Amino acid sequence: MNIFNSFDQNQMYVINAIKYVCINHNIKAYIVGGAVRDSILGENIKDIDICINENPKVVIDDLSNMQKYEYYQQFQTSTIKFNNGITIDLIRCRKETYERDGTLPEIEPSNIEDDLYRRDFTINSLAYDIVNNRIIDLYNGIKDLKNKQLKKIHINSYMEDPTRVFRGIRYSTRYGFELYDKEEIQECIKSKIIQSISFDRIIKELDSMCREKKWIENFILCNQLGLLELDNKYLGIKSQLESYDNINLRILSVFYALKNDKYIDVFISNSFLDKDLKKSMKYYYFTRDKMIDLLMKPMDNYEMYQILKSLDLYGLILCGWNNKVSYKVINYFYNLKDIRLDSDGRFLNSLGISSGRNMGKILKNILKLKLNMGIKDDKKYLLCNLGEITKCL
Repeated sequence: MNIFNSFDQNQMYVINAIKYVCINHNIKAYIVGGAVRDSILGENIKDIDICINENPKVVIDDLSNMQKYEYYQQFQTSTIKFNNGITIDLIRCRKETYERDGTLPEIEPSNIEDDLYRRDFTINSLAYDIVNNRIIDLYNGIKDLKNKQLKKIHINSYMEDPTRVFRGIRYSTRYGFELYDKEEIQECIKSKIIQSISFDRIIKELDSMCREKKWIENFILCNQLGLLELDNKYLGIKSQLESYDNINLRILSVFYALKNDKYIDVFISNSFLDKDLKKSMKYYYFTRDKMIDLLMKPMDNYEMYQILKSLDLYGLILCGWNNKVSYKVINYFYNLKDIRLDSDGRFLNSLGISSGRNMGKILKNILKLKLNMGIKDDKKYLLCNLGEITKCL
């Protein structure tokens, strides 16, 4: 089977460069995982992983046309970017063992057979031997691709690494494959094995789901399996402040759709997500009732401005998803948010107003007028109405 029809010229150049170095050093080399899977499916190849039965540094030291590379001695893995723009992950074949379910595995160098066994699903356990030009399919991955079935490789797969539950949902949705192990996955979820992995690992998988074209379908399936308890109508809920091309907005939508507090800490207490996004989610979660109650009261533009000015874009989006106050948030975002006074203390000094409480009151009043009455030139307004303004202090 020729898998290279889906690879472009630049990708083939890099693969052949690695192949020739491996041949010269008598090293076995295999394209593994997603690149083989997607080539068989006729998909465009995005990520290329190559496994070798030697330390990658041996190959790197003999490669030319590299732009840069990163090498990790502990795991004997590397990421290489070539001058033609192609990036390859070059890693040593390895074996993984789990001391207990949910923990990160212990890793040791090994062969391609062990490396394929450690993988999550049969369709991702395919390898192509680039030295001998043959495909390796130890677990009937090609058959499962043809039958559109997503299957685990070995017993206890989901328990030993619960992140496979998230990836199973993602691949099943992406390719429209049957989730063959659905009942087993549901049992794993009921056993609360997900709680054995860190917030960072969970949120990283949720982030990957959000980056998929069918991201909403991913979370609907999460809901069906009992992994997340969500209100589906809030997934992809319309926002007039930002586009869903922004992955953070997708994450925000999932957060907003949560129906219980079980996953709140996962979203606000990890080290993976953007810190401003987490800050907004946390602030909204702990103040939303008070914030919405305040916004539902009759108010002028100035009062609205004072309530909403402390929120960043993500906080405004969260508030704006509440139908009862959304029009106020939209009004603030498009009409009020960027309004600033041209007048300042120095300008008031030039008009004979000394520093102190009166100066603050004048600036507050002129801001009210600018927000509520639409005054364009507050300096000109002050010059024309200073006497009347100071009488009201």
